[in-house]
Amino acid sequence: VVLFVIASPVFYFVIQQLYQREADDTLKLHRNEFVINVLPNFSQNDVVNWNKFNRNIQLTPINTFQKDSFFTTNYYDSLEAELEPYRVLNSTIVLDGKFYQFSSKFNLVENEDIIRNIFLLFLGILLLLVLGILLITKFISVSLWQPFYSALNQIEAFEIDKRFTYSEIKSSVAEFDRLNNSVKKLIEKNLLLFFYHQLLHYPIQYF
Repeated sequence: VVLFVIASPVFYFVIQQLYQREADDTLKLHRNEFVINVLPNFSQNDVVNWNKFNRNIQLTPINTFQKDSFFTTNYYDSLEAELEPYRVLNSTIVLDGKFYQFSSKFNLVENEDIIRNIFLLFLGILLLLVLGILLITKFISVSLWQPFYSALNQIEAFEIDKRFTYSEIKSSVAEFDRLNNSVKKLIEKNLLLFFYHQLLHYPIQYF
């Protein structure tokens, strides 16, 4: 959980950078397509109609050449009736010998949506990991603790006044091997003491 809490902001930052870079590449592509496919047959008389029918690409006359610039801002979306985040490219083009600002915008996913989706994604992964760990732990514990429970069952079944043979339990765990040897020695010692006690008090029964 701690690891996921630390990783979430990093993951969000990386996603934001990748998404922003992809948006910038898309905006460059829109500008290049306009310059190659539209601009050769375009004139200043077409600017008004272009701006009227193109929501995401606008042309504005400017006095001087300006370098390309990318920035993120919010615009009111009348269709959604709310502010929407946009990535914007401002670039300079030459139309009929005059400078125009080519402004193209790309609608971004809202930060709240990204954060919510990242949270749901990480929560789902965390739940799957926890479930997987529980299942694996249960499966391993059954196999791992089998020698212990076998030894415990033999100890519970042991009655000193009845014939009993302790079955050795093989295990790959060193601690269980030590337990197995200790239990075996303890049972053998108790049987031996019981035998001597019976021999001293009831010698005729053994001859």
